Amino acid sequence: MVNDAALIREYCGCTSQVQSWPAVIEHIRVQGVETMQIWQQRDRLFMIIDATDDYPRYDASQIGHAGERSVGSVYGEVQRPLPCAAPGEKWKTLRCIFSLADHKGLSIVVTQLLPTRPHWKYNTQRYRIGLGAASLGNLYRIVSDGDAKDALSAAIDAGIGYFDTAPYYGLGLSERRVGDALRGHAGAVLSTKVGRLLKANVNIHGCAERYGFCSPMPFEPEFDYTFDGVMTSWEASRQRLGMARIDILYVHDIGQLTHGDRHDMTFRQLTDGGGFRAL
Repeated sequence: MVNDAALIREYCGCTSQVQSWPAVIEHIRVQGVETMQIWQQRDRLFMIIDATDDYPRYDASQIGHAGERSVGSVYGEVQRPLPCAAPGEKWKTLRCIFSLADHKGLSIVVTQLLPTRPHWKYNTQRYRIGLGAASLGNLYRIVSDGDAKDALSAAIDAGIGYFDTAPYYGLGLSERRVGDALRGHAGAVLSTKVGRLLKANVNIHGCAERYGFCSPMPFEPEFDYTFDGVMTSWEASRQRLGMARIDILYVHDIGQLTHGDRHDMTFRQLTDGGGFRAL
C-alpha cells in the first residue's frame, strides 16, 4: 500500500465497515469471489480469496456506497502494485506450495491417542469423546453453514461417536445442522435437551446476538419443564433434527443458578407437573 498512515487508516476503516454495506458484499460475490480474508501489516496488504475461474468478472472500481466516500476510490488511492507487476496489473497470483488441510493424516495421529470403548448398541469401537454443538449454533460469533458441516464431517471421520445439541443452541440452528450431518450415520449417539420451547417471533430479523447466539432463527426461548412441555420439546427437536430417534434427553439449565427465585416453581414443574414422568 502507499506509505501514508492516514490513508491506510481510512482504507482499514472502509474495509471494516464493508460488512454493513450489503451492496458492496453483493458486488464482491458477483465478481466471482466465494471466500475472502484481508490481512494488513503496516503498508503491506494480503488478500486471500477463493474465486471462480472467471474472476474478476468486471471492474472493481464500480464499488461505492450511497452517502459515503467511494470505497473504490479509497482502494484505488491506497493500493500500489508490487515491483514485479506489469503496468496496469493490479493482482499477482500466488502459488500455494503447502496446505495443512491437504495432510489429513495428521487427524489420524491425533485420534489414535484417544481411548475407545464398545458402542453401547452397535458392535463397533467408539472414542470416549463427544462433540458439543453449542458453537454450531453461532455461539458469540457467526459460523457459516459450510464450516459447521466441515466440523461435523471431520468429527465423524475421526471416529467421534457422540454428539450433543439443544434447542437453545442458536435457537434451533444447532439442531438443524447436527441433524443434517448425522442423518444416515446409524452408529452415532445423539443427545439434545428439554426445558425450553422455542416460540416464533416475527419481529426478529438478522443475526444480532441474542442470549449469546448470533443466530438468524426467529424464535424466543420459553422455559417449560411440565409433562406437556417436555413432550412438545422432544417432538419439536425431532422435527428440527430430521431424526426419528433421539438417544438421550437432558433436562437443560434446571437449578437456582439459572432460575434464581423461580427455582422452586420450575423444579415443581418437573416433579409435580410430570416432567420427570415424560422423561
